[in-house]
Formats: sequence, C-alpha cells, structure tokens
Amino acid sequence: MERAKEQIVTAIREAKNILLLTHTNPDADAFGSVLGLSLALQKINKKVSSISLDGHPKDLGFLPRLDQISSELGGRRDLVLQIDQSERKVGSISYNTEGDKVNISITPSGEEIREEDTKFVYGNYNFDLVIALDCATEGMLGRIYTENNGLFSNATFVSIDHHKDNPNFAKINWVDTEATSTSRMIYELISSLENEGSVKLFDKDIATNLLAGLIFDTGGFRHGPITPRTLDIAAQLIEMGADREMIVQNLFKSKPLPTVKIWGKILSEARFEPELKLIWSAISLIDFEAFESIDRSTNDVINEVLSGVDGVEVAIVLSEKEPNKIFGSVRTVKGVDGAAIAKLFNGGGHMNASGFRIEDVPFAEIEDKIIAKVREYLKKGHSDPILAAEENLRDGDFQSVKEALRELTNGSSIQERHKNDIEASNEKDTVNTVQMPAAELIS
Repeated sequence: MERAKEQIVTAIREAKNILLLTHTNPDADAFGSVLGLSLALQKINKKVSSISLDGHPKDLGFLPRLDQISSELGGRRDLVLQIDQSERKVGSISYNTEGDKVNISITPSGEEIREEDTKFVYGNYNFDLVIALDCATEGMLGRIYTENNGLFSNATFVSIDHHKDNPNFAKINWVDTEATSTSRMIYELISSLENEGSVKLFDKDIATNLLAGLIFDTGGFRHGPITPRTLDIAAQLIEMGADREMIVQNLFKSKPLPTVKIWGKILSEARFEPELKLIWSAISLIDFEAFESIDRSTNDVINEVLSGVDGVEVAIVLSEKEPNKIFGSVRTVKGVDGAAIAKLFNGGGHMNASGFRIEDVPFAEIEDKIIAKVREYLKKGHSDPILAAEENLRDGDFQSVKEALRELTNGSSIQERHKNDIEASNEKDTVNTVQMPAAELIS
C-alpha cells in the first residue's frame, strides 16, 4: 500500500491537469475526499477539475467549498476544426477578433475550400491524471466512465478506495481495506504531499471535509474497524479547525419533515423474520412523491433505527428512487458479511454496510424476489468465520477470534482459505458491478 501511495504522490507531482471523480449517488465520504484533495492540490499549483454528474445532493450542502465540484464535464477539451484536403488543399489558416466573435480564415492554396470539406470535432480531454475516489469498481463512476473511454485511456488512471471487493481496475491502485473511509486515506496522502514539499496544506476547509467523510462512513464512530489511528486522525483534523459539531448536526440531527415522514413509512412497513434475524422494508417512488421528498436517501433510517432492533443481524431497505430503479441498502452486525448479500445482486461495499442497484424492472415485480433470494442465502448460513476472525482481531477481541476459528469444520486451513480468496479476487469477474439486469435476478 505504501508503494501505491508513493506512486500516486509521484503521479501528482508530474501532472499538470488533474481530474477528480467519485461514485454516482455521492455521499459525505465521496465528496469529502474529493473536496479535501482538490483544495490541497490547488495549493501546490495543480490545475484541478472535480466532476460529479449527479450534481450536489441537498444533504451535503454544508460541506465547505462545495462549488469546487461541477456537474458537467464540458469545457475540458479542445474544439477542433477539421478540413478534408483530399481534393482541395489549405494554404494557410489565420484568425482575428471582432468584438465578442473570433473569425477563423482558411485560405486555399488553389481551388476554393467548400463548407462540406470542413467539420468541427472535439479533441481529447486535456487531463494527464484522473483519480477515482471511493469507487469499488469502475462501473460506480457511471456515465462519465461508460461514455468517455478516451478520458481514461489517455491519462494516468488512479484508484483510491477502501472497499474490500475492489478489483484494482485502474493503472495505479491504492486500496486499503483497513481504512475506515476514503477521507482517512486522503488525510494520509495530503500528509505525504505536505512532507515532501515542506508546504503547509491542511486548513480548516480541508479538515472539515475529511472529518465529514470519516464521521459519515463510520456512522459517528459506531462501526469500524475503529482503531486508535482513526481516532487520532479525527483528533488532528479537529485541531486543524474541522467543525465537528456542524458536521454531526448536518449528518445526523437535521432532517426535513418529508424525510421524517419517509422514515415513518419505512418503519411502519418493516417486517421482522426472527428465525433468520432479518428485518426489511421497502418504499416506492409513489411514496417518495406523495411525501414530496427531495432527499431520497434511506441510509439514516437503516443506520439509526432498523439495524438496532433487538435480535436483528441483517437489515435491508429497498427503495425505488427513480422509475424502475431499485436501490438496496444492507446493514449487518459484526461477523455477518453484508457485502456477500449485496453481491447476490452484483452489488458490494463493506462487510457491515453495503448496497446494490437493479434497473429496468417494475418495483412491484422485483421486491419479493429480492427478499426471497436473501432468505435463501441466510438459510444456508451467513456467518464467515474467517471474516469474523479478521474483524475481531482488528478490534482486539481475541476470545471471539478463537470462537470464530473453531467454526472452521470443512477441513481447510486458514492459508488455503486465503489462497482461494486471493485466486477468486484475481479473476476480476463481473460481480463487482453495481447494476444487475432484471432478467438475471428473476430467472
């Protein structure tokens, strides 16, 4: 990991024009890490563009310098006048300004050049470094990735992420699954840039953005792994001026009335299946529109309420935020692999907080099928002793480590299990994407 970070520091030092991107439906860690890094890079005289085609989520309006993130990629490449010289040759090209207009003159070397000999085309984007932040897969970048292949092939492509199912999709990959958030990793990166250049980079705005990402992804330091290093970084960010009270107020305490009504709907429809330790609920687009809810995030209700119900180990909320687009949020207790549940639908995320998306199918047709597939998975047994042991070891719970390891009854050694996990991750199959065709799920 240190080598990857050093490679990124070198790439930043050599780059002139840098593009920062994050996943669709951005959250506080996504925008916090983008804004923190963007502001720091500008201090070392880098030209930086930060793009999110989803615009600015209303609930992230408190982040400092949010105007640094644009919702459009346009204006970052040349407009080229292309001339076909197969029949008529160009002698010279010149231009002059006339008020607010620029006139381009094409002088032929012989026969007059015709309008049909010319056309305007866009050149390549002029970025020499593209950094994807908090993206478990390239697919999570959305349209900006699928519609602009040249953007990534013509620049050094970097991924900075902390999700365990990241398949290392970029040219340079810094993936730290022990980090509680991408914002924490950006703190480390800015520290390295600061040490290398002997220039003070951190300020109040950078610190506030990074602390917002760290607090959001840990649920206010309630899910981890919360290590002494994580708390130390949080303390240092507060010393740098990060406004912790403002962050907590906006992330956890400030809720518009339509959002509270949405919570009520989700909670009133919640169904608890004690034999599977599963609680789940669903909310349709019709419900969102009936309550005139602009904010369609369900993270808070599942984090604050559903996942804390007595006897629950798995909590799921299905929401239709756009027509025929179903989003699934999964939360689990320690030792239960929520990312594996999300993977049933080609999603992913963290062990205890993950999600998925399914498109092009009516909500009423797919809701029961999703839950049926989750039930089937849970009935087979959802605890992974290796994952539980790893997590408990990080938390210092050595007794739980021993108990988890005793559950290994299939005869394979820990080394063999890890070897198989590594081989499986190296296959880089399609389970890491966040979208699953409805036909695959229904079949």
